[in-house]
Amino acid sequence: MLLTGRLSTTTQPWLADHLVNGRALFPGTGLVELALRAGTEIGCPHIDELTLHTPLPIPTTGTTTIQITIQPPTPQGHHTFTIHARTTTTEPWTRHATGTLTPTPTTPPAPLTDWPPPQATPIDLTNAYPRLAQQGYHYGPACQALHTAWQHHNTIYAEVHLPDTTTN
Repeated sequence: MLLTGRLSTTTQPWLADHLVNGRALFPGTGLVELALRAGTEIGCPHIDELTLHTPLPIPTTGTTTIQITIQPPTPQGHHTFTIHARTTTTEPWTRHATGTLTPTPTTPPAPLTDWPPPQATPIDLTNAYPRLAQQGYHYGPACQALHTAWQHHNTIYAEVHLPDTTTN
């Protein structure tokens, strides 16, 4: 199966809010969402594996064409997929992500019964976005959704709330 779409700051203005070193990049979580949506189309709405290969730049003008290719199922019913993109019809496609879709989760997540997790310690988010900007990561209003966070060993837990005005 081949699924296609377009990304543009004209139709999805929030894309301009995710900048790395001054350049708009499609968030890695966006590639996850694209893969999940493609999987839903074929009855495999779970990601077993995802590898991000190359950042996906978003031009300030024009559109980026996205292409998701899904291979036929394995005997276990899993499908491999590839996400490619390009900004003009004359340039070659760039591979941005590959992975495997499954009809059921391979390892169901453990349920969180307490929130925040009891042994987790709060993370100070004071000036988090200005500190990130000093390191080259600029998050505009649509991408400033982190409200609280905690850490337990190597695991980070977070509460994220999208602004009510975020669309597309």
